[in-house]
Amino acid sequence: MKNTFLLMGTAMLAACATSPSAVERLATDREALFATAPDAPAQWAARGVAGVPETGNWLDQFNDPAMAGLVQEALAANPTLESRAASLRASAALARSARGARWPSLSATGSFGGTSTGVILPGGGTDRINGESYGLGLNASWEFDLWGRISNGIAQADAEYAATAADLAASELSIAGQTALAWISLNEALAQERIAVLTYEARQRVVDLTEPRVRAGIYGPLELRTARSALAQAEAAIAAQRQFSTQATRSLEVLVGRYPSAELTAPAVIPELPPMEVIGNPTLLLSRRPDIAALEARIVGAGLRAEEARLALLPSLSFTGSAGTNETDISDAL
Repeated sequence: MKNTFLLMGTAMLAACATSPSAVERLATDREALFATAPDAPAQWAARGVAGVPETGNWLDQFNDPAMAGLVQEALAANPTLESRAASLRASAALARSARGARWPSLSATGSFGGTSTGVILPGGGTDRINGESYGLGLNASWEFDLWGRISNGIAQADAEYAATAADLAASELSIAGQTALAWISLNEALAQERIAVLTYEARQRVVDLTEPRVRAGIYGPLELRTARSALAQAEAAIAAQRQFSTQATRSLEVLVGRYPSAELTAPAVIPELPPMEVIGNPTLLLSRRPDIAALEARIVGAGLRAEEARLALLPSLSFTGSAGTNETDISDAL
């Protein structure tokens, strides 16, 4: 049996360059950024309300379980969100992979071989000599994070993950907002349709009251023509409002993935809204917008990539080790 062990350290050198830290140069200080926003009018902070709380579901403020259910249905049926979620999972995997660069990498090898050789024995006979060989090897390598290149790569992967997560949150917020607005538009269209029907019924009563008075000579023909004209306008308004209601229903069905089932109906009475909170200075809400958070993360990621290019010009230090064993077994054939 033969055992071998090898430990080797290598230092790979390249031309060196120095530049200011791109991370420090491009990282966004959120507090400093929004502290420079123009002062808001005093009435934006009226009634002693500091602002919208960061916790809680904004849909709850509408006091409409039907709206909340449709929003959840739209989020579950939207293919864009499925794509964003897949991108987020991929970014999470890349972030985990980047963290793996901190640790040694290991690989193992194995080999097996056999030989059979024929020999002529003294006296004219023949025989065969069989041989088998086994080999096992273990290789390990580790790069020392001399200049922070590995840490920079981890931070870059984290920034990309944060940007992807913010993209998903922004898409969810957009779909939820569109669905809520479509539901409100449907309720409004149906309410306007009910008003148009009530208007038609009222004008029909006016015509019914005007006709006998015209026959009695109390009113002239002009009053009757005016009443009938108003009735015709009310009838046309009903048709127009029903078309608006149909369009609003179809728009909502598309968002929740039910088109063209025509199953959606709005309640006869629109839920009463609770008092809405004053948001305070609107510029303060910018720091909580997911689309802006995604842009900030990508700015940081761009700075980290620039820093990575600079660090690639600096020396790197890595260690490589390997251990192996070989065994040969020779036996005579029977």
